[in-house]
Amino acid sequence: MSEIEFNIDDCEEITEDTFKNWRKDFKQNHPIQYWFDEHFDWVKLGYAPHYSVTHPFVLLEDLFRKIKWAYQRVKYDHDERVSWSIDYWLNPIMIKELNILKNNKQGVPAKFFKS
Repeated sequence: MSEIEFNIDDCEEITEDTFKNWRKDFKQNHPIQYWFDEHFDWVKLGYAPHYSVTHPFVLLEDLFRKIKWAYQRVKYDHDERVSWSIDYWLNPIMIKELNILKNNKQGVPAKFFKS
C-alpha cells in the first residue's frame, strides 16, 4: 500500500469568498435543495433543512442519542461524550496548569528518587 503525501502548500486558502463560491456552486448544481434551504432556514435540527427532509431517520437517531445522553447525565453526572472528547475539555485546563508549573518552577516529586 502506498503512502499518501500531503503538502499544505498545495491546499487552497479558505476565505470568505471561498464560502460564497461554494454556495454559488451549490445553488447551480442543486437548485431544489438550495430553494428548500433558503425557505426553511428557520428549521434548526442540526442539519441543513433539505437533509432533514430527505433523511428523517437521522433525526430519529439523534433523538434517541439525546435521550440516552440525558439519562446518562442524570444517572452518572456526565454522558459518554465527555469521555469521547476529553481532550477538548482538558486542553484549556492543561495549558493553564502547565503554565503555572512552568512559572512556579515546580520540581520533581521526592518519591522519584531512591533514598
